[in-house]
Amino acid sequence: MDSKSRKEGIVLAMILGAVLAATYPITSTTQGDALWLVMLEITIGPFFIIGTLGFYFFVKHHGDSFYNLLGIIFNTLAGVSITMMLTVQRGVFSVIPEYQTLENEASKEMMRRAFQIGNLSQLGMDFCFDVFVSLGAIFLGIAILKQRKLYRHIAWPGILIGAGGLLLNAMTFPEPPDKAYVDPGQYFNIFYALLLINMVYVILKARKNGIDWA
Repeated sequence: MDSKSRKEGIVLAMILGAVLAATYPITSTTQGDALWLVMLEITIGPFFIIGTLGFYFFVKHHGDSFYNLLGIIFNTLAGVSITMMLTVQRGVFSVIPEYQTLENEASKEMMRRAFQIGNLSQLGMDFCFDVFVSLGAIFLGIAILKQRKLYRHIAWPGILIGAGGLLLNAMTFPEPPDKAYVDPGQYFNIFYALLLINMVYVILKARKNGIDWA
């Protein structure tokens, strides 16, 4: 990959990362079947994968490490996991209107049990996402410590948030931690938003000084 293509990819990744940082709070707090909400949900995983891939190439240019590779691997798995979880979740919850129209108690019980099985499946996928995204944040944090462009103090929030998210999810499995403690997702979003802002600053400063940034 030449420098021009790499820069175009990093810029695209940053744009999609910014979109994701802005829309994640909406998708995590809004429920419904509106088309715009469905579109936001199904793009979370792909945008997250592209965004972290751009980060990978940026860091690779300024101080590559094994931890940088681990970060992109686990975050790619996280992107796949959340896409599977959200689509299965929508499928499972789509039976609720049909359940509400049933009058036969035996049919209601069968539907209720089927819903429980499906719900446990999506909770398991949610747990997989939490594991992968937590490990991804930890390894990306370590990768930041190994490179020479981004501010290294940003690494520690990523490492701590990743470790905290991993611990909370292990403590509350199979239920998500937001029911008993807090939702780690908002803190991951803050970490990646700070990282994105730092990348923008570094790139603008490099361009101003005529320095190659990727």
